[in-house]
Amino acid sequence: MKVARLAVGFWFGAAPAAFAAQDVEDLMDDLMGDAVLVDDAPSAAAGPSAPQWLRSWKGFFEFRPRVYTRDRGGAANDDQLLIEGEIELEFSLSERIDGYFRPRLFIDARDGELHRFEPFEAYLTYSGEGWDIRGGQFVENWGIVDTFNPIDVINRRDFGTDALDTDRLGELGFRYRHFFKGGATIGEPTVSFYALPLFRSTPFPPEDQRFSLGDTFEDGGGFEPTGIEQAFVASRFQSTLRTAFADADIQAVFAR
Repeated sequence: MKVARLAVGFWFGAAPAAFAAQDVEDLMDDLMGDAVLVDDAPSAAAGPSAPQWLRSWKGFFEFRPRVYTRDRGGAANDDQLLIEGEIELEFSLSERIDGYFRPRLFIDARDGELHRFEPFEAYLTYSGEGWDIRGGQFVENWGIVDTFNPIDVINRRDFGTDALDTDRLGELGFRYRHFFKGGATIGEPTVSFYALPLFRSTPFPPEDQRFSLGDTFEDGGGFEPTGIEQAFVASRFQSTLRTAFADADIQAVFAR
């Protein structure tokens, strides 16, 4: 099944030089550089500079039509008008507390059942000497592979927006991470602990979408955990391995 796509996008801070990553302080300096002082009287002594809360930002917004040119005329929605946007905001709230907010927008203007407003990530991180703790909604990358990653089980995927290239969805919970001093062979050893107290359902395409599962799943026919059964807990060890034979990344995960 072939899919014809045409995309028109407006990108902020991702690639064009006009919107290159530039912090707020530099932007204000550029704007005020050409300002003319009307009053020649000396100004009052300036106090301490305000804290730089917004450390960086980038994002995009686009309209993307999607048309299925073959096998048309059935129950599936053959034409889509997708409106998609995303922005990443990094905050420095204090010397040890950082924040991150990554809201998203996804709407199919031709299908009222396909829409997403929940952010991918929204969390705070407190950093200590050799450790940090994070709380909120976050996406955690457990290993990088080219195809299927059997240990990457912490985040759900959104099969409704794009079944072939799924987005990894944020999970609500906490992560504690401790860093150890590495050596020549075992480098950057890190131990992490996770606690996700709430069960979150995986979103699938609406029934009239081309990649819908149809009657494969029955409403009420599955098991939905309640109480303590909702909780996901895990521990993870990761490091690098440098030997004369090969270099590798090592990960060991224990999860329930």
